[in-house]
Amino acid sequence: RPVSIGALYATLARLEEKGLLNFTVSEPQPVRGGRAKKNYKLTRKGQTVLNHSTEMLSRMMQGIALTTDAGSRP
Repeated sequence: RPVSIGALYATLARLEEKGLLNFTVSEPQPVRGGRAKKNYKLTRKGQTVLNHSTEMLSRMMQGIALTTDAGSRP
């Protein structure tokens, strides 16, 4: 589903508050009216949390029987 830009920035702000992301602001773009950009990077804590979440998702997926026939029932 589509995600609004406001929801994205709200999520990035929450992740930053939790210490999972850091950001830097670039120089403005070298064009008339060019804007600076925020560049986000995972912190060590963020990488640890991401690794944990990925591992938990992987473990959950191992318990799900995936089928290619959407109409069949077990």
